[in-house]
Amino acid sequence: MLQHIDEPERLRTYRDIVRAAARNDQRPLSDLERRRMTMLESQLHHRGTLRAAEQTATYLATTPAIVDELEELREVLEDRVTLPAQILPVPEWPLALHRHYSRREIAVGVGYVSAGDKSLNLQTGILKLKDTKQELLFVTLDKSSKDFSPTTRYRDYAISTDRFHWETQAGASVTRPSGKRYVDPSNDWRFYLFVRTDPGAAFCFLGPVRYATHEGDRPIAVTWQLETPMPASLFERYATLRPT
Repeated sequence: MLQHIDEPERLRTYRDIVRAAARNDQRPLSDLERRRMTMLESQLHHRGTLRAAEQTATYLATTPAIVDELEELREVLEDRVTLPAQILPVPEWPLALHRHYSRREIAVGVGYVSAGDKSLNLQTGILKLKDTKQELLFVTLDKSSKDFSPTTRYRDYAISTDRFHWETQAGASVTRPSGKRYVDPSNDWRFYLFVRTDPGAAFCFLGPVRYATHEGDRPIAVTWQLETPMPASLFERYATLRPT
């Protein structure tokens, strides 16, 4: 449930907030702290309404087993994580570059789901935040499982550390809004790439991407330029799943 977390700072935040709750310390939480706690709530309770951050902290303060697991994960990650300091490409999103998240956590992190909403596990390959003209692209590289039909096995793979090949949904066209926004560099939409190796894995946040080139139609094959190159270890993993 929590083993995918590879962000020591997030675990330290959980620890500090829960310890404060155990002491009845009512200090106000920042917006990022609130979202982080709601991300945790979304992992702990997959059904029903998401509780407020303070309620989650109080619940955890009385659940030693979960508190112990969070602290054990933090201790392991402090020694194991080799990535540089945490980078938040979108300051209001508690989503760090090249770290891993579940769909539920991402939905909360970008503000699509908040405390008081029903817990949500997105199944679509894209998520549009229409109010801010931001779009999230969810990519699963290994599509050999039964979860993917032949019509949804798009050709997605890393070309280089800073370029990624991605195919739109089958019906998207360069002549219609369904696909035109991807290939028109003058539009004001922003795109963000989340990639996982297989359906059982968490998504790695590769950050903002911008249009480089495209070819074809229905679907459109888009090459994205990553604003921040991925580490060599990620590129090797994602390039090896390139279709032959």
